[in-house]
Parts: sequence; C-alpha cells; structure tokens
Amino acid sequence: MVMIKRTNIFSIVILLLLMIYPSINGFNLAFGITYKSLYNDDIIKNRLVEKSLNRFLKRERSFIQRGLNNMPYYLDLVEKIFEDYNLPHDLVYLPLIESAYSPRAFSRTGAAGIWQFMPGTGKEYGLKVDFWMDERRDPKKSTVAAARHLRDLYRVYKDWGLVLAAYNSGMGSVNRAIRRSKSRDIWRIITGRYLKRETCEYIPRFYASVEIARNYEEYGFRIQEIKSEDENFLYAKEVKLDYPVDLTILSKKSGLPLKKIMFFNPELRRYITPPIKGYQIRVPSSYYVLVFSVCHNIKPEELIDVREYIVHTGETLGEIASMFQTNQALISRLNGIKNPEKIYAGQKIMVPVNDKNKDMDSDFGLYKIPKRSFLTQEINYTIKKGDNLWLIAKRFCTTIEDLLAVNGLSFSSVLYPGDNIKIWVDLPLTR
Repeated sequence: MVMIKRTNIFSIVILLLLMIYPSINGFNLAFGITYKSLYNDDIIKNRLVEKSLNRFLKRERSFIQRGLNNMPYYLDLVEKIFEDYNLPHDLVYLPLIESAYSPRAFSRTGAAGIWQFMPGTGKEYGLKVDFWMDERRDPKKSTVAAARHLRDLYRVYKDWGLVLAAYNSGMGSVNRAIRRSKSRDIWRIITGRYLKRETCEYIPRFYASVEIARNYEEYGFRIQEIKSEDENFLYAKEVKLDYPVDLTILSKKSGLPLKKIMFFNPELRRYITPPIKGYQIRVPSSYYVLVFSVCHNIKPEELIDVREYIVHTGETLGEIASMFQTNQALISRLNGIKNPEKIYAGQKIMVPVNDKNKDMDSDFGLYKIPKRSFLTQEINYTIKKGDNLWLIAKRFCTTIEDLLAVNGLSFSSVLYPGDNIKIWVDLPLTR
C-alpha cells in the first residue's frame, strides 16, 4: 500500500481546484476570497493590452479624453452603486470604452446610455423605453441595471474576463467560444480568435482604459474637477410629481436653466415629464426647494426648506405640524396624504421648513435619544437567530424607537445574528 504524504494530498487538491476553476478569479472564489480589483501591474505587459494602450494614446486620444472629461459628473454615483453590489472597483471605468461616459451615447446597433444597453437587455433589467423616456440613458437606473447584469454574469462564469466578453457579445457567443476552444482562459480564447473581432479587442481595451484612468497624468491626459455638488449626480435630489410638468415653464418659474434640467434628466425624450403619477425628476441640490415649491404650487416664502421626518409611535399629523410650527394641510399636500389618520410609525414624510422653524435642529429626522435616569441600566445584547426588534423591545419592556435611537439605527437598518446592540432598561425601585 502506497502512503501519500499530507503535502502531496494538498498539492493534488490545489491542482483539482485549478482544473475546476481555471481562472484565478474562480480559484479565489473557491477559497472565499472577495475580489476588489481586476487590474495588476503585469497586465499592462500583455501584448494586446499594450497595443490598445498605444491606440488610445494616438488615434483614439480625443475619445479617451472626452470620456475623462465626462467621468467626474457620474463617477461618485457609479462607485457608490458598485460598492453596494460588491463589484470590483475597476469596473467603474468600463463606460470609458462603452460610451465615453456619455448618457446620450447611441450606437449603430441601438445600444444607448453610458452602459450601452440594448433594448432587450435593458428591458430584462427593468429599464423602460417608450415615447416619453429612455431609462437606458438614466445614469442612476442604468448603473444599477449594469451592476445587476455584471453580478449575474459573474455568477455564471466566475471569471471577470469571461464576464466582460459576455457583456460585450452576449452569453451565447462566450459559451460557443468556450466549447470550441475547450478552455475558459479568456486570453487563450482571444488569441485563438474564438470570439468576434470586436470582443477580442474589447478586453484589452478595457484594461488599457483602466491603466489610463489610474495614471492619466503620466500619459498626458487631464481630468477636470467639478466645481460644486450641483454638478455631481451623487448629490442630486429627486422631486416627486403628481402630474406632467412642462420643463420650459418649470425652468422659467424656478430659475433653473432648461439645459441643466435636461443634463440631470437625460432619460427624458420630451420637454414634458411622463404622465405617470409619482414620476421623479432630478435637480441640483441647491435648486431643490425652489423646484419643489413650484411643482407643489407653494409660495417660496412658505417653504424655505423641506426635510425628511420619521413618524414615531402614537404621533398624529397635527402633532407633527404643531411641533414644526407649520400646518397639517401643507404636510398632507406635500406627501399626498388623503387621510391624516392613516400615518404609521416608521413612515417617512416631508416636513416644510419656513422662516419660523428654519433654525430648529437639522437632525430632527433622526430618532430622539430617550432620557436616561439614575435607574437606567445599559445592557449589551447579542442578536440571535430569529430575533427582531419587536421581540427584543417586548422582552426588555422598551420600545422599538428607543432601541433605534440608542443604537443610531433606522427602520431600514438590517441586523444579523452576532451583531451587538445596547438596550436601556429602567430598573424597578426595591425596598
């Protein structure tokens, strides 16, 4: 009987894993390693990547510079969404080669937006295209759709090279290339020309664009810093509409230039918003109050600001109006509340702020910290499987609002088994 040493067994396991997951990404996935970057210093030495890089530095230099000019307006938004979906950061540079980071980019084949969604794929991920709008050109909605699409492709291929190829040419083409090449190595597939020419060039172009975006000054490119948050899509605010709005009239009444309205709402195909109740238009943060007041027929002097408030247990709309020195009818109108008696704990409503209450604490949207007496004891509690805030509050004779306030949480916060929270409990007096 032949004895196999432990080290040899480990080597065999490694070889088997490499056979099952021929790409380094798949190998990392097998060991539970989270990937944060697709790029490494050796990739630029790849002959095909170097060729694409030289092309960008010469023939297509203006195209790349245009993408770098557009990128700052959307980059913070894209980074946040991709971080939420736990995607590699380098993918935020993909629109540089897709569309030069332009929401209004439109290809000969019918792809549109910064992520160049085709109508079918866009519809699959919930992007509407009709007479009024083309949501493939909406930077926020299309980026969420792109994040979901890339995540779904990775779940199939477990290799970012194959994912990028599938994003460009479709899963059918990639599956055929894998069968014909008998390999899942994207570079072998590319050099063997098992994919169409555009896709074979697409992967090297992506890595070359990442190299430039990371080291743009070294290659003689420039990225202009945006002047204020009013130009950054991440900080834009959304105004909910109850009826279609003529954007030319909105521009005149609010003072917000029509060009700026269309810049923040590139999905709109008309100068009037879609006849959809609850449709939201995006505006710069500094114009939010003006646009809000115009859209809701409120005099500007009645509405210096609008803030979000979270309803507490037992509160009525009248009490909230009294608290902020405004009137109940105005709150109802702002939030489309037909029956003031049907508000509920945890509901988020918009509260008008006028010249009387503008100096009130700006953090009133947070839960109020309960008062602590000499009888109050702080308990550290570890969340267990099956726990929820209602059960915990009932067990310790407290309220959900107090639990949220003490721990700086909101109703949308998610707690997992093993998380620790603080509970304030008033001890009974004993003789």
